[in-house]
Amino acid sequence: MVLRQIANEHADYRLPDLAAELDRVANISRNFWALATTIWVTSKPGQVTVATMHKAKGLEWDRVYLLGVNNYDFPSNEAHDTYRGETWYIRDGLNLEAEAIAQAEALEKRSDYFIGTATQKARTAYVAERLRLLYVGITRATRELIVTWNTGAATTIRASRRAVSGAVYIR
Repeated sequence: MVLRQIANEHADYRLPDLAAELDRVANISRNFWALATTIWVTSKPGQVTVATMHKAKGLEWDRVYLLGVNNYDFPSNEAHDTYRGETWYIRDGLNLEAEAIAQAEALEKRSDYFIGTATQKARTAYVAERLRLLYVGITRATRELIVTWNTGAATTIRASRRAVSGAVYIR
């Protein structure tokens, strides 16, 4: 895929040139990930572009498909929502990192510590960040926006839900 992109950008390259590019990519003398991700964001009229919502920031397309939009990937901060990275198996769903930091700060300031408050603040911050990302995805469309969602494989909190949080952009 990377070589195809390089060949498209450099029509004069021959097999030895492409082999040299492959060698550079293999030796990580070029930033492979930056090269690979720019492949998807360079779009031309009449072509489909597949990109993450992060990479689409600042760009626009006529039609945008947002795939897998659901509470799991974009929680609403309701009590019943579960989201990626939330540790359901820990007592009361506590965010242990946030709680430990809050306990240390309470000790340092000699103030009261209330269990669960830091978890709720961390959850709210996560929800805000995810909704900002969804906003970026939604505002990439200039003419049409198609949003799909899934309900997951099961309805229990402990079930593994796999959804794609990506987007397809069409110019």
